[in-house]
Amino acid sequence: MSAAQHSQADEKAQARMRKLLALADRGEGGEKANAQRMLDSMLRRHGMAVHDLIGEKRELHWFKVRSATEKQLARQIAAKVLDGQVASYRNQRNAKQIGIETTPAEAIEIELHIETLRPALEQHMELAFSAFVQANRLFQTSPSEEPARAWTDEERARVRKVLAMADATDATPVHKRIPNASAKGSAA
Repeated sequence: MSAAQHSQADEKAQARMRKLLALADRGEGGEKANAQRMLDSMLRRHGMAVHDLIGEKRELHWFKVRSATEKQLARQIAAKVLDGQVASYRNQRNAKQIGIETTPAEAIEIELHIETLRPALEQHMELAFSAFVQANRLFQTSPSEEPARAWTDEERARVRKVLAMADATDATPVHKRIPNASAKGSAA
């Protein structure tokens, strides 16, 4: 076999191994297990490892998300990492995943960003909710019966953030549809 024929045979074998790798990753049940056995056998026969098959080709990678907001976060992160518009895919079997075509290195970077920014987004959303409550005055107005206590520095910093956000939040007008009970009593 000539060097060119040998190279062509290697390319065909690698292409087949990549397909088996994809099937081993995404297949189901016996199909998945069978693909993994065949892949392991071919890798041994050719003296290769899985990392030899993974190049810089873009493939569909699935990222775990817990909510619609996290899906938006994942899309924004992908737009940053991929430097442009991103097409995303839904998983019909698992709504808590979003598919994005990336290289393996890009997938790792996106996953790192998601894992790092997810808790920060959760904290910010908690602050934003508290600010919304403050801006719309959605709390009891009568004095609390609990004894006053000193706040920690962390609590004071959180309150300052909430109040700053509340100051920048427009209150939503709510028009009462039921007259006050005290107004009814005085009219009678």
